[in-house]
Amino acid sequence: MSAFVSFTLPDAQATPVNHVFHPTEKDKNGVFWWEDSDAGQAIGRCRANLRVLRPDPGVQRLTQNANRVYRVQMGLQIPRLETLGTASSGYPAIPQVNHVLRVNLEALLPENSAKVDRSTIRSFIYQALFQPVFVAAIDELESPF
Repeated sequence: MSAFVSFTLPDAQATPVNHVFHPTEKDKNGVFWWEDSDAGQAIGRCRANLRVLRPDPGVQRLTQNANRVYRVQMGLQIPRLETLGTASSGYPAIPQVNHVLRVNLEALLPENSAKVDRSTIRSFIYQALFQPVFVAAIDELESPF
């Protein structure tokens, strides 16, 4: 079992900056949350989440039962702030969230799957993100033709 600890992700700037995601909480739904606390305002913090859902204990344990899966749910959020004008008193207005970039990933892993197969699907996910078709879709908002 891995620990609920900080981790670092570099951004995609010309000179990459490392963002350290610190553990913040495990919510009532069993979701673990991390935040990049380097953001100036709390509403502007990048967030990551993780939840592992075990198979339903009430479902019969048959080798081919489609409901006997682990669900690994992961997400990343990057909020972008904007400041509209100034307050009437002359002080800077409070920044607001303009938009949030999000990615959600759910892996459905059968209870009877082999560790090597689970490692392979994770490796495929990682490598797929570097393939030109996926890079163009995310970075340039382009569909394959």
